[in-house]
Amino acid sequence: MDAASIARSLASFAAVYAAICGVACAAHRSRLYPAPPREEPPRGDGIEWVRGRDATGETFALCAFAAGTDARTIVHFHGNGEQVAWQARFAREAQRAGIGYCAVEYPGYGVLSQRATTERAIYDAAESVLQQLAARGIAGDRLTLSGQSLGTGVATEMARRGHGSRLILLSPYTSIVEVAQRIVRVLPASWIVRDRFDTRSKAASITMPVLIVHGTLDTLIPVEMGRQLARTFPNARMVELAQRGHNDLFAESERPVWPMMLEFARGRATVR
Repeated sequence: MDAASIARSLASFAAVYAAICGVACAAHRSRLYPAPPREEPPRGDGIEWVRGRDATGETFALCAFAAGTDARTIVHFHGNGEQVAWQARFAREAQRAGIGYCAVEYPGYGVLSQRATTERAIYDAAESVLQQLAARGIAGDRLTLSGQSLGTGVATEMARRGHGSRLILLSPYTSIVEVAQRIVRVLPASWIVRDRFDTRSKAASITMPVLIVHGTLDTLIPVEMGRQLARTFPNARMVELAQRGHNDLFAESERPVWPMMLEFARGRATVR
């Protein structure tokens, strides 16, 4: 093959590769935000709908508030294949334990399925709900921010903005770009992924107590990402769950996650 033929082949390959990157870039949000079919959140038994607005649309949270002016409240940000309708069990259990619980819905999910989902839109919705809680007198020093999987980036951003006094991260990633690069190794994730959720770059500035829980068998977000974050947050405790993967953290085990979260939210579980 002569030089001209080689050049033409390389040019063809580059054009195909660029086209693949373009398609991946256009489709990355549909892959990143696979919202399940919409379900209406349950009512009654202490469950309350908290509705508001941000700059571009309606916001929503499923809440169960605890009695008492000094009660602690967990504000939770769910994973990318979930919706707040599935959080009612945790909300009721937290309320029975004397702790409030609010699960923030993302634009594009659940009852907000009509809105577009982006990193910015999720942050705006989260900020709106936190402002509503503040207006109800639920002060930031009584808030524990909690996130699972995708939601860990949201919880971290809200902590960076000064919300809350404690932070729980379940199966956290260093950044969505780094997760994507592990999955699609031959494509430049840093060019393709626009919603970056760069947790590691924010961690060093967040000085509140942080509890990180990660399964050692997690194949989607490897436990090493949790370890890296534990080394970067100034005041973090890392709990590794043997024989747990990405979607079974709340399975029964010798170290059950939910009681651990409640104790941490109460301020009784210190970082060691």
